[in-house]
Amino acid sequence: MTLQRFEDAPDAPFEIFPGDTIPAGRYWYNRAELSVESSAGRPIGFDLTASAGDFYTGTGTELAAALTVRTAPHLITNLEVEQQAVRITTGRFMARSARLRLDVAASPRLSGTLFVQHDNESERLRLNVRFHWIPSLGSDVYVVWNSGWPTGLSDGIPWRRPQRGQLTAKLVYYFSQ
Repeated sequence: MTLQRFEDAPDAPFEIFPGDTIPAGRYWYNRAELSVESSAGRPIGFDLTASAGDFYTGTGTELAAALTVRTAPHLITNLEVEQQAVRITTGRFMARSARLRLDVAASPRLSGTLFVQHDNESERLRLNVRFHWIPSLGSDVYVVWNSGWPTGLSDGIPWRRPQRGQLTAKLVYYFSQ
């Protein structure tokens, strides 16, 4: 168990969740946290964390869980979920998020990572795909695709029309004499 003391001093009001604003000021708050985790060296690992206590002008509880599965020497899957329930003077809210990460290494010189994330505050599903290739020592090629879709729509998720999309490539080449 861990006891924590936080301080924050925002100089302007800010919206912490849609419809809930924290006024400017100086805030001190105390929280208690309990955490359980398994060894990262095992094929299946987990982390569980729960915390409760003060939160700005009110109180909050937070639960977080993570599961990591190493199914092959070159494949790692990680799933994380979080939920935060908060009561402050302007109202209450429940913030939720989920993340999935898949790491694949085809060889020591070719690997890729897939990230998928959703949260109920932004109501967006985000995707990030990364490829990394090392053609020769000291040289790297990176290709990254980012995309996002709105969620919570009555017609479902418009998969064919992402809200944002970006393709980025980077080449680092080592010249030797």
